[in-house]
Amino acid sequence: MKSYRPKSIIQLTLVGFTCVAAPLIAALILTLISVERMAKQSEHSILSMTQGIQLSQRLGKEMIEMERYARQFLLLKDAAIYQLFQEEHEEIRQVLEAFRSLIIDQDLSAILHEFSSLEAELYSYVNSAKAEGEISDAEINKFGDLSFLGRRLLLASSLNIQRQIDALQSRAREINKLLYIQSLILIPVAFSLAILFTILITRPLRQVDHSIRKLGTGDFSEVIKVSGPRDLEELGERLEWLRLRLE
Repeated sequence: MKSYRPKSIIQLTLVGFTCVAAPLIAALILTLISVERMAKQSEHSILSMTQGIQLSQRLGKEMIEMERYARQFLLLKDAAIYQLFQEEHEEIRQVLEAFRSLIIDQDLSAILHEFSSLEAELYSYVNSAKAEGEISDAEINKFGDLSFLGRRLLLASSLNIQRQIDALQSRAREINKLLYIQSLILIPVAFSLAILFTILITRPLRQVDHSIRKLGTGDFSEVIKVSGPRDLEELGERLEWLRLRLE
């Protein structure tokens, strides 16, 4: 199988430039992809963190309103107040659903589930009181447990944010390490390829220059042979023909 030989010195130069630039371009593309993914992940995480804090604060507010309307309804038996209580219940359900759509860890998910179950239980108590007309103090005092869960939820949201920040920092360190390794590998490779192709390009040119100088001094004893791209080899063959004629 014949080895590949470029047709011209220009083609060899282009091949050399491509071989030297290809690993650097590949490294640049990989870096851009990694940075873009990191940017998207950071944007998504920051948005999730911001929404998590906002939802936690909103949940605490809605929870206080729900408890207030529940106590007022149990005291006054006013249908309008009960309607407001139901609206707060729906608001809380929507907040919980929005919370579940965010980036949350297992601990935060467990607190959300516990909060949702207790809130549904309290809502059922008030509905029973609407139908039966009474509710025990132990049951209504469970709103205090719900408030405690709300505070735990806010704390867990803060811890979840810190974990996401730690994950982003870890990812950034991984990308920096990858870039460092790429530089250690690709820069010497590109430098070695540059030296190799410089030799491949300049060697046949030196052979042509040497042959012409020999002919110019009248020395026809040395056979002229140029190895390299085909156009320079053909030039060497013509110089050899000229040497024989001159000899």
